Amino acid sequence: LVSSPLFRSVGQIANQRCGSQVSGRGREWPVMASQLYDLPVSNNGARCRIIVYKKGISDDVKIVSPQELGGLKSPEYLALNPQGLMPLLVLDDGTSIP
Repeated sequence: LVSSPLFRSVGQIANQRCGSQVSGRGREWPVMASQLYDLPVSNNGARCRIIVYKKGISDDVKIVSPQELGGLKSPEYLALNPQGLMPLLVLDDGTSIP
């Protein structure tokens, strides 16, 4: 639960809004925003979107249609979520949470 994107530290959110993050050795690398794969007609997705908006992290979570990957049954989407269902949250570190 603590590793959930809803409970990230202020420093992580600030790094994400700046678009880069500095490692311990002073190197910078880009930070990708978390993505919520969802469609407006999805009831379960609506629950996730409400939480995102109520928590005030809508700038940190990009809502994306699964159609951008070719649909729910495309190989790209199934690589993220083998069940092929929505909603799907992909964290900025690449972790998928169906």
